[in-house]
Amino acid sequence: MATKRYITRSYGYPETARTARKLLRLLDVGAVKPETEVFDEATLEWKTLREVEPFATHLAKEEELRQRGAEAFAKEKHFCRPVLYSIIGLGVLLTAGVVAFVVASLFDVMIVGLGDLPEIPRAKAELVWKFVVDEPLSSSPFYADGRLYFGSEDGYLYCVNAEDGHGLWKHDTGGPIIGEPLVIDGKVYIGSCDNALWCFDAETGKRLWRFATGFYIGGGIFSDGESVYFGSYDHRLYCLDADTGTERWSFETADWVFSTPFVSETEVYFGSFDGRLYCLDKTTGTERWSYNTNSQIKSSPYLWEGKLYFGADDTFLYCLDAETGERLWRWHEADYRNFIRSRMVVFDGRVYLGCYNQRIYCVDAASGELIWKRDTTNTVETGGCLVGTTPEGGEFVIGQSYTRPASFTEEPAYTELQFLIGGANGSLYNIDGVTGEPIWGFAAKAHILSDPAYADGRAFFASEDGRVYAVDTVEAD
Repeated sequence: MATKRYITRSYGYPETARTARKLLRLLDVGAVKPETEVFDEATLEWKTLREVEPFATHLAKEEELRQRGAEAFAKEKHFCRPVLYSIIGLGVLLTAGVVAFVVASLFDVMIVGLGDLPEIPRAKAELVWKFVVDEPLSSSPFYADGRLYFGSEDGYLYCVNAEDGHGLWKHDTGGPIIGEPLVIDGKVYIGSCDNALWCFDAETGKRLWRFATGFYIGGGIFSDGESVYFGSYDHRLYCLDADTGTERWSFETADWVFSTPFVSETEVYFGSFDGRLYCLDKTTGTERWSYNTNSQIKSSPYLWEGKLYFGADDTFLYCLDAETGERLWRWHEADYRNFIRSRMVVFDGRVYLGCYNQRIYCVDAASGELIWKRDTTNTVETGGCLVGTTPEGGEFVIGQSYTRPASFTEEPAYTELQFLIGGANGSLYNIDGVTGEPIWGFAAKAHILSDPAYADGRAFFASEDGRVYAVDTVEAD
């Protein structure tokens, strides 16, 4: 039976994709109602929760329980559970208070989830500015020429000054933005849930063109300067002329395309919710090969030295031969719900990624053997970025789709390597890329579902608390 997915709809706009299990939890606590509309991809129709399985069955069972009216049930439902929840809640609050006090004594901000904290941190993060939108932010910020570009679920694309956080311009796309923008050659490209890819002038915010698709665009964009490549929930990967927005070709899969494509000199690599990792001819869009994982692929692939790295919801990290699609190895930890949805980062023989099992990993790129792992306190769905310090004192950044090179003629030497990645517990982590030891952490007030950006000693990230943060690394006291 085909997998169904559901999307809540409120205030005239669809929100980000939510699984049936999550919606059931929201239904039970009253956050959504039986009349809430959801999009049933199996029938391509909007329906109320009452009309779609498994919600209809769940609601019917709840109604049956309510109608019984038995004293035992009423006692359990209305008296026992609140008492139990109160006791548990009090215990959780007391425990959290003790943990917060201990952690706060080590840092100036409350850091959530850094396992094995050192007694003396190597450094700390200092807030420089924050830009408030007051709508959830899952779009990854993009740094270019002293400016920061990001989208919001309020439908706007924002441009702010990266030095002081002052807003420069914004433009309404007509639908929530959950994917990250791409800035190249003076243009900003962004996908929106108004079912379109937009192109703006990076300096002024003037709209240059808009390309309509059949459904939302939730992932990122890749460009080689001449063309832009992106996926859509209409099951297609598109290639457009970067200047005019004219379609060059499109390729149809059997399900949503959320994965940000990786484009080499001759090929395009991307994953689909149909469980396949595809390799297409860059010029024609024809399929060269595909690899079937039999599980949804949300992770964005990374090409490194002729090998392709990506994760899937079957809990495995894969390494394929980029030319043939042959599997070279796969790795996982046998944890429940160890979905790998993180954007890959590969450098100097190491693969960096986050997992749904609340861990951050570094894996050997040649063998798939674990090098180090770091525990957090919530899921890690985002990608990270690597910041290297050269022997001459300069910096280089690798990671996000718009900064990662398709290949190095020679990988830069470094004296220090830092890995920055955010977690759903609201923490941005800065971890030593070689040893896995924490350098610093900075806590926002809600989930971090976006990749961080980095420039000139400053890290930028967005949070679902409706804020974009800029933090500097300073020496520990």
